[in-house]
Amino acid sequence: MKRFAAVIAAGLALGACANIGPRGPFEAERALREGRLAGVTAPETIPEVTLPRAETVRRESDAEATLRRRDAVLGDPRAAHPDGEDTESFAGSARQRAQPPARAD
Repeated sequence: MKRFAAVIAAGLALGACANIGPRGPFEAERALREGRLAGVTAPETIPEVTLPRAETVRRESDAEATLRRRDAVLGDPRAAHPDGEDTESFAGSARQRAQPPARAD
């Protein structure tokens, strides 16, 4: 019981320490109105982050492959099940697998 109380107390203490940030979606506007951000200035520029060329190419090819697969699935309903099993046959085999074994009384 002492260990449980210690774990709960530690969790509450860590949770209280972690709640230092904004208390709501309009906290920044409220702080501006109240003058709490008087000495804070905005950065002059926002740095532009660029990905390496290899990463950009990989992401574009992944997106193209995903779009090709989507088009195939939308164009052919059987493309979603490449093994050829339709919904009814899958449901029938699932029902057979779900039957409980016979009782051995």
